[in-house]
Amino acid sequence: MFAPWLVVLAALLAPLAPPPARAAGAPPAFRMEPDTVRADDTGNWHAALVIENKAEFGLYADSLTMEWRSDDPDSTPGPRSGLSPLMGLVHVIAPASAGETTGMQWTAPADFERGTIVFHLVTHDGGRNVYRSSARVIVAGNYLYDLFPREVLKQGSQSVDVVVMPADTTARPAPGLLYVPPADVTARGSMRGFVSYRARGMTVAIVSLPGMGRSSGRPDRAGPASVAAVDAALARLARDPSVDPKRIAVWGVSEGATTALLAAAKHPELAGIVAQDAAYDPWAAYRALPADARPAYVREAGSDSAGWRARAPLLVATKVPAPVLVLQTNEKGAPDSSSAAAYAHLRSDQQLFIESRIGAQGGKPFMRRDALRVAQDFLNRRLRQP
Repeated sequence: MFAPWLVVLAALLAPLAPPPARAAGAPPAFRMEPDTVRADDTGNWHAALVIENKAEFGLYADSLTMEWRSDDPDSTPGPRSGLSPLMGLVHVIAPASAGETTGMQWTAPADFERGTIVFHLVTHDGGRNVYRSSARVIVAGNYLYDLFPREVLKQGSQSVDVVVMPADTTARPAPGLLYVPPADVTARGSMRGFVSYRARGMTVAIVSLPGMGRSSGRPDRAGPASVAAVDAALARLARDPSVDPKRIAVWGVSEGATTALLAAAKHPELAGIVAQDAAYDPWAAYRALPADARPAYVREAGSDSAGWRARAPLLVATKVPAPVLVLQTNEKGAPDSSSAAAYAHLRSDQQLFIESRIGAQGGKPFMRRDALRVAQDFLNRRLRQP
């Protein structure tokens, strides 16, 4: 028999047992169905994320990101590519047992007409294996754009990019709404938000400001070229066979709102103007900018005092015959509300039609979603059949 001390010595000299080996896994099969998408008639993409578990253990989703690239030729200052995290969708993907398939239905606003999307998925299984998978989707068109193709109007030497979406109703003539988006948004990029308006019986026209979409020229901070673009779009909307020319309103946002107010001084026939987050005083808008943003403002608006006066709705507040709704939100980047309040007071003093909702009230911020509700109510009242 071995002495007890020999047993202890043998145990000390024995090699340590190796850790249990990580179980071999198999990466999942990850794909999109279909692998080529076209936006539907509401301007949304639809596809299915399919994940087949090839491992011997349960499979769990950890992260999902979307890498995208737009190949659209339209002019836009925005990025042409990017990476968007989709962590909120990860929690929708159920775990998959060995040999099972999981995934989810994916729906998203179509932000471009042609390009590519690559989904990057990270998963792990019960054997502590981590997998990185990718699935590619080709973006090949937009049915909403096909239904309502853009028109390029001529306004003097200027080209103006306009989309007209006739009312989805047999009742004729229908009220008309011209939407003037912010300076960094194209007419096509705004269409999705107005599908419901045509469903409610409105013919909607949308215009791209200079330098955006197929509108020629360069951005001019609600200057003469922008006003001319709105004039051209209003004329196109008024002559549309579906439209009642006595029931046309304009809704502008940001620089689109500033431009709408300036153009409205020449259009007494309008039934109403919605000005959301307009800049009423160029001098105040300039002073509110950080120092590094001021040169860009001057490049677009110029440095001539007369040019700035031409961009000041505050100076023509009493020359707009149509009813005006002033909306000034608390969204980040919205202009200071003091100029909006001054505009409303000037019209009120002259007993001109004015409604306003300016900034926080009762301690509650006034946000974009709130402005949408107030604008819709105003438009319903101003455009209803007499």
